[in-house]
Amino acid sequence: MSESAHDPIEITTRSTWLSVSRRSFLAASSILLVGCATSTETAELPDADFPSGRYDDVPAPRRITRNVPPPPKSGPTVAPEPAFLPGGVIPRSKWAKSGPDMKDINPMLPVKSITIHHEGWEPFMAVDVGETASRIEQVRVAHRNAKGGGYADIGYHFIIDREGRIWEGRNLKYQGAHVKNHNEGNVGIMCLGNFEEQTPTPKQLAGLNKQVRAMMAKYNVPKSRVYTHQEWRGASTLCPGRTLQAYVERARPKSFA
Repeated sequence: MSESAHDPIEITTRSTWLSVSRRSFLAASSILLVGCATSTETAELPDADFPSGRYDDVPAPRRITRNVPPPPKSGPTVAPEPAFLPGGVIPRSKWAKSGPDMKDINPMLPVKSITIHHEGWEPFMAVDVGETASRIEQVRVAHRNAKGGGYADIGYHFIIDREGRIWEGRNLKYQGAHVKNHNEGNVGIMCLGNFEEQTPTPKQLAGLNKQVRAMMAKYNVPKSRVYTHQEWRGASTLCPGRTLQAYVERARPKSFA
């Protein structure tokens, strides 16, 4: 299946218990999914038969318990701030554990539109660089392992965190996978969090404004071609969530001018 027909996918967690024998232990497995939240009535992302009609199956990483020595008394370790690309964008090399699948990725067509998303998982409040990088990597892994073939890479081109930092997602040389049937020439910008349940921070909104305006200027995209995911024809999604949707509707006439 072509990536052009892909939307991001949503998260859920499930547990399956197997009885091996009278004397055996119970084993549990978890399912982890990441992406824009879709409505409960309609979701076909990507094309596959999901038990609930909404989800793909993506194995969660194994949890390993080890004896960890106590931290040194000199104080907590603080993750260093990452290096930045021109324009203040953190390169994907600072978070991604792997590159894209080059056999299943399309070159970016001339940019004509920009789409704003939220992550759509459980509310995310962290501002730490390390936790943020880990969260973005989880999104990438879930997109890569999506049932029905997966995506070539994380679906979005840029991610805006709670501190307003801008992270490089999929390289702009390549078409994204974030709005079903409308990925060609479409820059995807995702804000970390679930804005059905939380509110973006002022710093996050400032980072979003900065990156939207930068993409508008770079590719000569008018504000009439700056969308949210739910505004695309045929989209059945709550993305980017009610609080971010309300902000974009207010900001589009002036902040994105």
